[in-house]
Amino acid sequence: MTTKPKLSSISDDELLHRLSELLQHSRRVEAELVAHIGEVDERRLFAREAFPSTFPSNCTLRSQSFGMG
Repeated sequence: MTTKPKLSSISDDELLHRLSELLQHSRRVEAELVAHIGEVDERRLFAREAFPSTFPSNCTLRSQSFGMG
């Protein structure tokens, strides 16, 4: 396992660079997540799990079953 340096020990430029990379990655992940939720909704997979709909709280409830909550 690699040890990451503490954020307080890296340069300002490196910190800003890492933040930019993390934001880009986050946007890609969030876009993919929304696409998956949309597909679950389109296929009405929430009904298979005995939920009345995908939203609002059902995503949170079901995500706990996937170890995400």
